[in-house]
Amino acid sequence: MHTIGGIAINVAFAALAAYIAVTVYLQYRKETTLSGWARWRATAMDSATMLWGKFSLFIAGVVANLDLVFNALGLDSVTNFINQWVNPKSAAAVIAIIAVGSMLTRMRTLTKPS
Repeated sequence: MHTIGGIAINVAFAALAAYIAVTVYLQYRKETTLSGWARWRATAMDSATMLWGKFSLFIAGVVANLDLVFNALGLDSVTNFINQWVNPKSAAAVIAIIAVGSMLTRMRTLTKPS
């Protein structure tokens, strides 16, 4: 049984993953003058660090909901195995904290006046 707090965390991480996926997709589609790697970097202020941070936050959103996904698929043994080794919510929180920290640090250097 899930508590209200656990459900809120799942919804928040799922919303974060969906938001990042949609914004990166829309920015990627909007940038038509570049190709390849430059087009991907354009989705993250021309910074590979920012792009990696967005990717990490997306992964955190997916990891936070792994137990729910496997439960919905009826794979209780996989859910039990995952929960035996790591709490998906805790792992997602650590990934998110590291990603946000690196993104804030990079944002500070990107917005510095030259």
